[in-house]
Amino acid sequence: MIVAILNSDFRGVVHGYEMNRIAAAKAAKVIAQFGLAGHYVVHAECFFEKSGRLDVEYAIANPPYLPCRDRDSLLLPGLWGGPEGNTVSKGLLTHAHDKGCPNVLLEVASYSNPTAVVEHAGRLGFKLVDLQISKMTARRSCRSGSKR
Repeated sequence: MIVAILNSDFRGVVHGYEMNRIAAAKAAKVIAQFGLAGHYVVHAECFFEKSGRLDVEYAIANPPYLPCRDRDSLLLPGLWGGPEGNTVSKGLLTHAHDKGCPNVLLEVASYSNPTAVVEHAGRLGFKLVDLQISKMTARRSCRSGSKR
């Protein structure tokens, strides 16, 4: 987001949500170092708990995506995305739709059933207008050794 703001004529305010307070504080420090404190604010809270209408036109997210039955089975539980890895992504789409946000840019891991995410978005009235695929190496994410 910092690079995007610096390389554009964007004059608004970007609101980021990070539940990890340490990560939120580090992000705020980097944002301030680039002189963007007035244009990029990181809230140390859950995006889903924001009440009322989202007064934004765009939601941009890289939500947790690791597929695993149980969050506690992950080495990195903060990246737990549900049994298929797309629970948070689908929840974010639903939340954006319900709160009146018309546009969502979403990163979705290929191993988190992206087809289900696209189908869910379509049911909500969103349309896929761009798709980028990048190669990544899948690694085991559960301590048990299974990918799900």
